Amino acid sequence: MPSREMEMRRSRAPMPTCHERCEDVRGDRYVVAIWRGDNGISTCALLDGTRVTAVDEGVFQLPSGKLISRCEQEPFAHWS
Repeated sequence: MPSREMEMRRSRAPMPTCHERCEDVRGDRYVVAIWRGDNGISTCALLDGTRVTAVDEGVFQLPSGKLISRCEQEPFAHWS
């Protein structure tokens, strides 16, 4: 069971500004969470916490160097 301190830390964690549905050239799917700061700098990470780099509008680079791109063909709710 999580400690009270951990629960309080989690409740204060900033919520992402948005989520981007993405996929790589093989069709593997990812969700990128984006936090936009007041200073205009964005932080991007996969839902598992892996940091990614925004390369261009809707294009992100994984730590491995693989590029993933925003998908718009399927609604978020239909993803498995």
